[in-house]
Amino acid sequence: MRPFLLLFLLFSFCCGAFAQEFGLHFMQRAPLRMHTNPAFMSERAIQVALPSPYLQATHTAFSYSQLVRPDAYSDSLVLDIDHALSRMKDENQLRLQARMDLLAFSLRIRGLQLSMGTALRLDGRFTYPKSLVQLAWEGNAASVGQAVNVAPNVQLTAFQSYQAGLAWQISKKWQLGLRLNYLVGLGNVSTGQQVASLHTEAEAYQLNLVTDYQLRTSMITLPDSVSDFGFELQPYSPNRGLAVDLGAVWQVNERLQLAASVLDLGGIRWKSDARQYHSQGVFTFSGVDVSGYLKGDSVSFEAIADSLEQQLQFVESPTEYRTALPTQLYLSGHFRLLPGLRLGGLWHSEFYRGKHTPTLVVSASKDLGRIFTGGITYTLREGRFDQLGANMLLKAGPLLLYTYTDHLMALLQPKTARSFTFRLGVGVAI
Repeated sequence: MRPFLLLFLLFSFCCGAFAQEFGLHFMQRAPLRMHTNPAFMSERAIQVALPSPYLQATHTAFSYSQLVRPDAYSDSLVLDIDHALSRMKDENQLRLQARMDLLAFSLRIRGLQLSMGTALRLDGRFTYPKSLVQLAWEGNAASVGQAVNVAPNVQLTAFQSYQAGLAWQISKKWQLGLRLNYLVGLGNVSTGQQVASLHTEAEAYQLNLVTDYQLRTSMITLPDSVSDFGFELQPYSPNRGLAVDLGAVWQVNERLQLAASVLDLGGIRWKSDARQYHSQGVFTFSGVDVSGYLKGDSVSFEAIADSLEQQLQFVESPTEYRTALPTQLYLSGHFRLLPGLRLGGLWHSEFYRGKHTPTLVVSASKDLGRIFTGGITYTLREGRFDQLGANMLLKAGPLLLYTYTDHLMALLQPKTARSFTFRLGVGVAI
């Protein structure tokens, strides 16, 4: 069993790629819009959403073009770790969020709307300190006499959700919504305690590693080699959970609508093949030299993991544990400036494992008859001011085709982007 190999695998996995669907929130005709607020009601009596994929990938530190750069002495590309380090914060994160809505259905009868659906969801997060990469690249000479944090935080959850919702128009001005989510856990990797501090003695350059580090897994096969990595999918999963979504809509007047929702209040209890790998103690060793792997033609994650595993002592034990979903808050306003022309604003907050991530979005959309709707969004998030998005919906009889992205430049210039969001949907409205 190799817990540290799993961390390096997840790093490479996320770097190659609880849906925060900002563009979808402003698409009034899209069947899946109610994902962002269970109080949103359809204009049509019956809506069916067919299989629809969603993907969001984000790296808060640097883009591909800031890591792989032209060589000053040739036409080839080289890894520029020094430049990438200059772009890093003290704490950096790689995120992958994916969702496949398999089927969703809503039925509106006067002031009531019933909805049901099922979806496959994946949420992956790898948070790592800059000092970990700095130590691997520059060595420990710059940190003599200091304690350096080298503990990564890994959260990876795959599950299927079954949803049942009710929206109720209690008056001409107010709508309330409630959605229950029954969760079936398909696989999880989660770090608990995250203490791993490396101290270099000033005199003998001796390295002392202090750890209290926990890694928990369920339905995951920890590999003996990179090729063996994967989920241990089973036809029946005993991992179960519940989550609740709440929403409200206030129609202030004919032009202005305000909305609020709280999503993913809940979590999953992991029981199937659930294990904990715990390293606790003080370890003294001469160090792990990984600079050769980084500066060479290739990066051998397995070789790095072997070196680390020789120094650390992980104790494996069976355990059951619970993970919470990232809780999301949507506060928004929609203003009808002219017939068919709407302006919107959204404040989104995500709360997860004691951290708060805020986002501000502004939007404008225009209906061209009842056939086509187009819109643009501008997103301010995590110090980024270049996220211009677009969305469109085409109606052909009862058939609806819609798509959106929160970052157009990621489609046009993917090598310079640090985030990417895309949704493609097909639905039927009667």
